[in-house]
Amino acid sequence: MPGTAAVKNIAGTSVKVHNHLSTKEINNAINESKLIISRSGYTTIMDLVNLQKSAVLVPTPGQTEQEYLAGYLSEKKYFYTVRQEDFSLEKVLINFEKSSLLIPVFPADDYKKIITSLPGLLNKKL
Repeated sequence: MPGTAAVKNIAGTSVKVHNHLSTKEINNAINESKLIISRSGYTTIMDLVNLQKSAVLVPTPGQTEQEYLAGYLSEKKYFYTVRQEDFSLEKVLINFEKSSLLIPVFPADDYKKIITSLPGLLNKKL
């Protein structure tokens, strides 16, 4: 939540869990990180693409847009995706290291096109 900047360190790892970060803090954290584990929301995806970072995406259950976007980007090998109910930090770290992801290198506008077309695509599937 805004105003809550507590950091949880996971013993025996270099993993840090942030509840909330300002825009400046999140950009710094992403730039300093080897791996980001995050939700698959539009803004997060745009930040990751702009900063040329790999990530593990964990879509929020029931958020159709996040589930679709994470699945699509995972199929393209841009991000590693895991469902929340299947999430295990140990397994994610192992599987991420084994994956051969492509760092997205095309303009953020391409992602904007994908995301703006989501409502139409989702309505067609329903």
